[in-house]
Amino acid sequence: RLSLAGVGKGDRIAFFFALGIYATTMTLWGLRLLGALPIDIDARAGTDLFTRFIGLTRPTYMACTPSLAEYLVRKTPELLGHEVRDFKYKGVLTTGEVGIAIPEIKKRLESAYGCRFYDYWAPCGNAPAISCDAEGYYGMHAVAPDVCTSFDDLVDPVTKQPVDADVDGAVGEMVQTNLQREACPVVKYAYGDIVQLFLKECPGCGFKGRRIKVIGRSDDMLIIKGVNVYPGPIKDVINQFIPDVTGEMRIVLEHPPPRVVPPLRLKIEYGKGMANADLPDLAEKIATELHNKIKVRPVIEFVEPGSLPKETRKTPIFEKKYES
Repeated sequence: RLSLAGVGKGDRIAFFFALGIYATTMTLWGLRLLGALPIDIDARAGTDLFTRFIGLTRPTYMACTPSLAEYLVRKTPELLGHEVRDFKYKGVLTTGEVGIAIPEIKKRLESAYGCRFYDYWAPCGNAPAISCDAEGYYGMHAVAPDVCTSFDDLVDPVTKQPVDADVDGAVGEMVQTNLQREACPVVKYAYGDIVQLFLKECPGCGFKGRRIKVIGRSDDMLIIKGVNVYPGPIKDVINQFIPDVTGEMRIVLEHPPPRVVPPLRLKIEYGKGMANADLPDLAEKIATELHNKIKVRPVIEFVEPGSLPKETRKTPIFEKKYES
């Protein structure tokens, strides 16, 4: 799978995730089988140590969450005195979050790093897939559909009723049944990933198999006035307003999900150089676009750039007021 991103014998991959009994750790064995050397550092060690190891080992690829890749764009000049593009990566491999599926994020990261970004996944060894080497984002390609039923088995995340997986653009929760695993096979097991399925030929590379775009997770789903809402499409809309916003946001929850008493509340970082007098008009534009796209009109609170911290692991999308 990662060989399709160009990873091969002699490559060194800076691998920056939470290590241990986590799904991402399984990738290390695949990298070694390709003849590549993973430089695996637990994300809990912090970015200071990670960037120093990059400087010492000169990796050719980096693997991390999209939010960490964004964080390193700002942090690397502070720690090492140069830009991330000076690492001269052949490519960056991202997983764990809805990231480069958002066009503005993909464009911004590839511009900053000077290389292609790839989305990859294989939740607990199932449904291995990777995005292609294209300017646009056309989903993750099912490169081994014979190992499980995942690309043919979707259910409604609320009712758990089957969703027709032979319809292009179908959205549902992916369900896994192993077809080849000899140890601990899973049968009709859902990890909670909500995907959109594409059946037509990839316009970026010509791949003729099935492709998916991760919409979110079932445990991230919100129900607002009977409408199922996921953070991914909200973030997608907000990123359309860069540079008036930084792209960082939080969904503020007063009560445990999934049900949200309207209005939905958002915290959004405004962009550098934005005047306070312009923020009400910007809030109205964002709220109107969200209403047009996902039928939700939120209340927006703007905060200063850099005030919503990024994490070295998955950056949280929710601010859970009910826990404080």
